[in-house]
Amino acid sequence: MRAHLRTPLLFALVVACGGPSGAVEPAPTSSGAEAPVHPSREPLDRETVALLEGLDTDIEARVVFSSNLVAPYDELAAEARAMLAQYAAHTERLRLSEAAIDLERSEIDGVPRQPQPVVGGGVYRVVDMFRGVLVQSAHGRQVLSIDDGAEVFERQLVRALRLLRHPPHAIGVVASLHREADDPTLGLQELLGHYEVRVARLDAPLDPELRAIVLVEPRGLDERAVEHLSAYLAQGGRLALFGGGVEVRFDDPRAPVALPGDTGLAELLEPWGVVMGSRLVLDPRCMRVPMRTVMGLEAVEYPPGPSIPIDEAHPLHPTGGDVEWLFSGALTLADAFEGRVWLRSSDRSTELPLAAGSPFTLEPRALEEWPAGEAPGARPLLVALEGVLPLRGERATPADTRVLIAGSGSLLRPELRPQAPLAERSSVFVVSRKLIDWVTGDGPSLAAD
Repeated sequence: MRAHLRTPLLFALVVACGGPSGAVEPAPTSSGAEAPVHPSREPLDRETVALLEGLDTDIEARVVFSSNLVAPYDELAAEARAMLAQYAAHTERLRLSEAAIDLERSEIDGVPRQPQPVVGGGVYRVVDMFRGVLVQSAHGRQVLSIDDGAEVFERQLVRALRLLRHPPHAIGVVASLHREADDPTLGLQELLGHYEVRVARLDAPLDPELRAIVLVEPRGLDERAVEHLSAYLAQGGRLALFGGGVEVRFDDPRAPVALPGDTGLAELLEPWGVVMGSRLVLDPRCMRVPMRTVMGLEAVEYPPGPSIPIDEAHPLHPTGGDVEWLFSGALTLADAFEGRVWLRSSDRSTELPLAAGSPFTLEPRALEEWPAGEAPGARPLLVALEGVLPLRGERATPADTRVLIAGSGSLLRPELRPQAPLAERSSVFVVSRKLIDWVTGDGPSLAAD
C-alpha cells in the first residue's frame, strides 16, 4: 500500500497511482483449552504466544459490535471474535467482554457510531452501526477498528497488548526544526499512542527516567551534547537516531532540495562501527511519483525513495507493503559493528555526492535524467544494536541497551507522514511504530531473531 503524503510533490502520488460505558456482559473464555479457530486462522506464532503467556497485568478486550453488521463487516467481526478467543485461550490475564449496544448513542467505549450505506432489494438506506474493540488495562486504553481488515486489526491488537502491560513509557524527542512554527515533538504523540512524548534538550543532562531518546535529523551537535548522550546511555538509556547525514528542505514543496548534513555524532558512533553517510542514496528499485508532462501526470520511478521488500522472516514484518525509505544517506559499517542490518538498498543503488553550496533539486524526472551516482552496490540504510556498547571515557552501556541508527529521518517527519484514512495500513506508520517499540523494549530482542 503506497503511503499518502502531505507534501504536494508526493501527495499527488495518490492521484497518479492510485460518556459512561454501557452495560458489559462477560464473554466466556477458554483459558487453558485449545482456542476456537476461525476457518481462515492459523496457530499463533511463537512470539505472540510468549507475549500472551508472559502477561502479568489484567487486560480486558471489550467487543463493541452491532448485531446488524452487513458485509463485509459481519465476516470481519466474526474473525475478530475468533481471534480474541484464540488469544484468550493462551492466558488468564486477557478477559473478553461485550458492550451493550445502544444505537441512540454516538459512541460506546470510544468506538464511534458509523453510518453505513446499504443497498438491498433495490432499496438504498443508511444503517448506523458500531464496529470496534476497546482494549484496556490499569495503564491505559486503545480503541481498535476492524474496518481495515483482519491483518491490520491483529497488528493493532498485538501492539495494544504489548503497550498496555505497563504504564506509558516516557520518551524524549530532539529534532532539528526547519521552521519556527514546527511542533518540537513532530506530532509523535499522535503517531505512537501509548507513550508520553516529551521535548528533550541536549544542552543539559538528560532525564534517566526517559525510556529512550529519539533524535530526528540532528545537525551539528557539539561535544557537550555528545557527552550528555553518552552519560544517558551509560545509565541505561536507549537511543534511536533517524537521519542527519542528508538534509532535505521543503522550502518549495514541489521541488525539495538535498544538502550534505553533519550530525556531530561521529565520536559516539565510531566505536560501534557505524558512520552516517552524507551522500544521497539513489535506487532504481524505488517508489513511483507523478511527474507533470504535456500529456498530464505520468507516474515515474523516484530513485531517492528506495522500495525495500519485506518478507515474513523480517523483524519489521508485517508492514502493509514494501518499506519506502525516502531521502536516505547510506550507513558505512566497520569491522567493529556487531549489530543487525534491517534494511538495505538494492545492489543497483548508488550514492550521489552532495555539495554544501549547491543544493541538489529532488523534483521528479524521467529515470534516465537522474545522475548515475557512484559505486553501485547494496547499502545499509537501517541497523540495530543491542547489548554492551563502548562509550567515550572508557565507559560502556548496560547489557540491555538498544540503539537504532537510520540513514533517513523522513519516516518521522510530519510533512511526509501518511494521513487518515489509510495511515494505519501504510508501511510508514507500521515501521515507525515498530522501530520505536523495539528501541524502548516493547519489541522482541535481537536474540529472538
